[in-house]
Amino acid sequence: MAEKMGTGQAILTLAIFGAGVWYFWGGGFEKQTATTVADIQKSIASDIAQQYEIVKRQGSMTDRCMHANMVAGSYLGAKDEANYAKWTQIAKSDCNVVGIEKQVASTAVVERQAATAAVAVEKQAAIAVADIQKSIVTDMTQQYEIVKRQGSATDKCMQANMVAGSYLGAKDEVNYAKWTEIAKYDCSVAGIQSN
Repeated sequence: MAEKMGTGQAILTLAIFGAGVWYFWGGGFEKQTATTVADIQKSIASDIAQQYEIVKRQGSMTDRCMHANMVAGSYLGAKDEANYAKWTQIAKSDCNVVGIEKQVASTAVVERQAATAAVAVEKQAAIAVADIQKSIVTDMTQQYEIVKRQGSATDKCMQANMVAGSYLGAKDEVNYAKWTEIAKYDCSVAGIQSN
C-alpha cells in the first residue's frame, strides 16, 4: 500500500534524489574520484621521494641513481612538473657520479624508470579508487538497511536508487541490475513510477 506524503516531504525527497542522481550520473562521482586519484598519485610520489632518503643513507651511488629516476618518474605520473624537473636533476647528478653519462640518464634510464614508476602509481591509484568505490557501495547498502527498518516507502525507493547508482559507479553490472530491480519494486510500493 502506498504511503501518502506531504508537499514538504515530497520536495525534500526529490531534492535528495536529485542530488544522488547528479552525484552518480551527472559527474560528481567521477570528479571526486579524479581528485582522489590525483591526491593518491601525489602521495605515492612523495612516499617514493622519502624512500630515496633511505637509499641515500644506506644504498650505493648506483642505487641512488636508479631510485632518483624512480622518484622523477613517479612525479611524472602524478603530473607534477616542478618536482619532476627537480628529481630529473637529482637523478642526473647521482647518475653522473657513477659514470652514467648525463645524456644516457636523461633519456633511456629516466624514460624506463619513469614508465615503471608511472605504471606503479596508476596501479596503486586504481586499487585505491576501487577501495573507495567498495566503501561507498558498502555505506549505501548499510544506509538502505536502516531506511528499510525506519524510513518510509519513498525513502526506501530513493535509497535503493542510490545503491544502484553506487554499483553503477563501481562498474558492477550484476549488482547494478539487482538493485535496479529492488529500486523498481520499492518505488512501485511507494507509488512512484520508474522506467
